[in-house]
Amino acid sequence: NLARSVLLSDAVDRTGARCLDGSAQRFWIQNASSSANRTKWYFHFMGGGNCDSLASCAARAYDPTQCYRGSSNISCFNANSDNDGTPFAEEMDFLNIPCINGARWGGGLILNDPVRNPLTHDWNRVEIQYCDGANYIGNNETVTRVSYGGRHDLPLYFRGKRNVDAVRDWLETHQDMAKRSHI
Repeated sequence: NLARSVLLSDAVDRTGARCLDGSAQRFWIQNASSSANRTKWYFHFMGGGNCDSLASCAARAYDPTQCYRGSSNISCFNANSDNDGTPFAEEMDFLNIPCINGARWGGGLILNDPVRNPLTHDWNRVEIQYCDGANYIGNNETVTRVSYGGRHDLPLYFRGKRNVDAVRDWLETHQDMAKRSHI
């Protein structure tokens, strides 16, 4: 039972939801393996701390070794050292996704193993990729322009709240999360 990647490309134009670099929000979902638990949901919000300056935000968006925390670009995923060289795939085990780091950061509740995770192993599980630089709370309409790595006039978007709202809307529309009993 693998998690699948969902890229919210339609939300970019519809709601303005974007990662720091302007790419669409990506998240991972694994549907409940038990029909008895189809209305139960576990969410893991990738950590990473907020960036504390325009320079650190630009690095998260545009530095190939850091951009998995500021972009949904597949090349950023593949360049991340925490994924042990496992390349991006549309369907993956949660443990191979960089922000989970082999459950070190995802915690036991993300595991499929009913012995190690008796509570949520068969629930719907969602991992929201951290890519906004402001702890999922940014909602800035304006675009900040920066220079980084010899390139100029690069955009930075601070729209984490819109990203979370877009994930929730997608789940309610496409996965019946509106009928949830546990979250």
